[in-house]
Amino acid sequence: MKKIVLILALMSAITPANGEDISLTNKHHHALNHPDSNKIVEPVNGHILGTGKVVSVNAAKQTIKIKHDPIKALNWPVMTMSFTVERGLKLTDIKAGDSVTFTLKPDNKEGYIIATLSKN
Repeated sequence: MKKIVLILALMSAITPANGEDISLTNKHHHALNHPDSNKIVEPVNGHILGTGKVVSVNAAKQTIKIKHDPIKALNWPVMTMSFTVERGLKLTDIKAGDSVTFTLKPDNKEGYIIATLSKN
């Protein structure tokens, strides 16, 4: 019973009224989307394609927050998520408000990281 109450409380804390825009870290969403923590979604050709709009960039920390469109390969709805970008990927030309196309690749520590990123 305590588990059910805790789960309901957590769900209500992260579920917005409009059901469209959820701000989660990549690691948290990966765990929510895949309750079996040992289960990893296999991407097609090693990478998963995504599109979205940049919310914020932290070049020093190599992170980017994106409001992405649905990513069908992962069964992810429209959400706002923070991602780590692959080492060596430049973020200096990317800014909040930019429309971008990106690819994700699995990372055991983060869930998924951005492997490629380009402005649309």
